[in-house]
Amino acid sequence: MDNLEGDGIKVKSHIQIPKLLLKRFQRNGTFAIYDVENKTISKRGTAGNANIQLGYYSTQFEATLNEEIERPFSKTLSILEKWDYENCDLSIKMAPIWNFIYSLFLRDPIVHEQVKNTSLCRLLPGTQQNDFIVAVGLEAINELDLLSKFNTMTVLINKTNTPFVLPMMGIYSYKNDGESMINLPINPKMAICLLCRKETAMSGLERDGIPPITTESPQVIMQLNEFAFEAQVKKGQGFVICPDLGELKRLVNTI
Repeated sequence: MDNLEGDGIKVKSHIQIPKLLLKRFQRNGTFAIYDVENKTISKRGTAGNANIQLGYYSTQFEATLNEEIERPFSKTLSILEKWDYENCDLSIKMAPIWNFIYSLFLRDPIVHEQVKNTSLCRLLPGTQQNDFIVAVGLEAINELDLLSKFNTMTVLINKTNTPFVLPMMGIYSYKNDGESMINLPINPKMAICLLCRKETAMSGLERDGIPPITTESPQVIMQLNEFAFEAQVKKGQGFVICPDLGELKRLVNTI
């Protein structure tokens, strides 16, 4: 990620969650979306208009994000979504998943504001500041082991009629029977799941063919959606999206 020089051409940038993930939560071309800051719900959200800003990233850096982060992750999602998990194991590379999760941290607008206020990058023009924070962060973040305790990776299959919601932060954490877990919903029926197990060596889809976790309980999915919704609300900004307007309204009334 060496090219951080702007070209003067501005494009509409998805600030945190890219279009490739947002579009998976559309139903008939739209999804319901809750604006945390303004406390409003719209049923006309789309992958093309959610959480975007003109010129937030440069055109060169948009291309870099697509090539190095988004395209490899998109290919991984396609494999997961085609997986016949009831009849066969799956071995898959986890690097694109980790890189995407790390990119979510670094594309968080709250992180951007904090870094801009405390670093020399504030001397750069606005778009280059955002490019710089993500680019430099992605070079260094693997050495920080931010999620080192989550040593197992699998998927959570939602077999209910209640869809997963997607917070704009992407991932959210919770505990299940005392076990720490992190979910990254990738569509209304499936989430990548990180677990904190006693094993010291990293395990998961790449090495061990860890079986998926499945649930047919709507109550479980609704509880997970509440964790996701509350996590985004606590940040005081951003959005939560869901293909089902009724489920999003339920969360607003519950939380």
